[in-house]
Amino acid sequence: MQEDEIIKQFTSGQKSVALVKNKDYGKCIRKTRNANTSTARMIREVEIQNTFDCNYYPKIYFSEVNSNNILIYEEYIEGEDLLEILKSNNIYKNNEIACLKLLQELIIALQYIWEKSIVHRDLKPSNIKLRNNKTPVILDLGIAKILDSSDNITTSMWFTEGYAPIEQFNNQNKMIDKRTDFFSLGVIIYELFFDQRLFVSNEEVIKKIPSFKKEGFRNSTEFNLIISKLLEKKIFNRYRKAEDILSDIKKALERR
Repeated sequence: MQEDEIIKQFTSGQKSVALVKNKDYGKCIRKTRNANTSTARMIREVEIQNTFDCNYYPKIYFSEVNSNNILIYEEYIEGEDLLEILKSNNIYKNNEIACLKLLQELIIALQYIWEKSIVHRDLKPSNIKLRNNKTPVILDLGIAKILDSSDNITTSMWFTEGYAPIEQFNNQNKMIDKRTDFFSLGVIIYELFFDQRLFVSNEEVIKKIPSFKKEGFRNSTEFNLIISKLLEKKIFNRYRKAEDILSDIKKALERR
């Protein structure tokens, strides 16, 4: 670690994260343990990402994770995350085609973990980054749920308010599956298209009905139906399969 040149230090409650220049890995992300911080989330993230080999997730170059020490070198993704895009030049605002194509690629990216019986559980704009070629990259698998697992990470009450669906913040763990991620994707795409937060609290997730009629916005019935179905408050009213979402997106794009 002494040989790393620190380019930028990031703030993180769970871990110390820095953008560094390393003699072996070049420009990369270095993660180390904060004092008295539980190692469980970082161990989970490394275990999951070490099984991946695709451009939709950061590569792990090196990891040493145990109860006494944590050191991870991870691929640095050049580009902006969706939160940065929302705060600056939102290229998705009032752009239905761009939003549908992004949703399409996010579904394909997430199928990679869903097929391994993993649910992300913390999808939000800051956890999705776009490479310079606009390929989305899914970040932060620290609270991902491995289905049928009963470990503490899987059963813990971790979520981001405004992006988590009712079954998640009500701790209905047996109900959580990929449809939980579907809801979060619906929130993200809604926010990108309308350029505003949808829900700011759990109470709003429960009570607020999303509006698709806003002055100055041109959104089709097909677009509204796709996002509405992702945003269904009851999990059994959402899409059942990722393939069904992709099919509806394809039909909507063909009509444009």
